[in-house]
Order: sequence, then C-alpha cells, then structure tokens
Amino acid sequence: MSAWLNAASAFVGGGVGGLGSVWLSGRIADRAWRKENRAKHMELWRAGLKKWEDAITAWPEGDTREVPEILRSDWYGSLRRHLRETTRETIEEPRGSGIPNAADRRPSWGALIEADLDRIEREWKLK
Repeated sequence: MSAWLNAASAFVGGGVGGLGSVWLSGRIADRAWRKENRAKHMELWRAGLKKWEDAITAWPEGDTREVPEILRSDWYGSLRRHLRETTRETIEEPRGSGIPNAADRRPSWGALIEADLDRIEREWKLK
C-alpha cells in the first residue's frame, strides 16, 4: 500500500510542479511582452509630442490659421487615458478643441504632457 501511495504522490507532485513551471514561464513572457509594448507606446508618445511641439514652435507669428490640433492626433488619443485628469482638463477645456489659443499656453501643454510621460514611465518601471 505504501508503494502505491509513494507512486501516486510522486506523480501528482511532478504534475503540479510541471504546471507551476509552465505557469511561471508564461508569466515571465507576459511581463516581457508588456514591458516591450509599453516602451513602444512611450516612444510613440514622445515622438508625437516632439512633432507637435516642433510644429507649434515653427508656427509663424500672426498666422491666423489654426495651429496643429493635438486632440485628433493618434498619439494623443492613445495617451489620453493615461494622463492625469488635471492634464486632460487643461488641454481639452480651454477651447474644447485641443488647439492652444494663446502663445503662453503652448509650452505649458508640452510641459504638462512631458511630466505625465515621466510619471507613467516611472510607474511602468521603464526607467
């Protein structure tokens, strides 16, 4: 009887250990994929912000056309849910369009987004 009990416990123990190993390797792969995906998002968001800031900086003084809109950009759309509520409100409330209407507001938007990107990067442990 003892031999059967030893054999059964070895079989069950090996099975559970094998399942644990599969589960653990799956978790490790999931973490690696998540970190890589988050890093790609961070690159996309920083590149989008840079492009938008460059367009604002190059905007001719006195030009009456609307400056490049931030709210309709893909990069902002994917970043929006990660921003602090105060950042979103600051960007989206002034005219409800995501278009800065005063030169002094332009740099502060970039600085707010940059600060949130830094925060997200820390939370995601990318830095």
